[in-house]
Amino acid sequence: MKQKEVTINGKTYPVVFNMKTITGFEEIVDHSFFNDDFTKMSSRMAIVVAAITAADINADISAKDMLEADKWKKVKGVIEAYNVIMELSSEFFDIPLAKKKIEVADEKEKEGEQKKN
Repeated sequence: MKQKEVTINGKTYPVVFNMKTITGFEEIVDHSFFNDDFTKMSSRMAIVVAAITAADINADISAKDMLEADKWKKVKGVIEAYNVIMELSSEFFDIPLAKKKIEVADEKEKEGEQKKN
């Protein structure tokens, strides 16, 4: 399992993306991981907390730590942490391979359109 680090309010935490992350997220927000589009900051904060606690159950982190962000720099830390976790989720779900297949299909479609013209 791949582990990375994120910084929230000047404190560095390990993060992972695995089933503990998914179920931890679901416990925090009380709905399915697969039904969330992560457009709300509350969802992003929840996945950050879930990924941190999945890496270290004793981590001293909570949504409150992020809610008290009083400067953009602190909010940016949460957004950057979310992006790191989404990178880990892409590896977990093996999304790069699926994405590559879509890109190849799009290229073939464009080639077909060019041949018609």
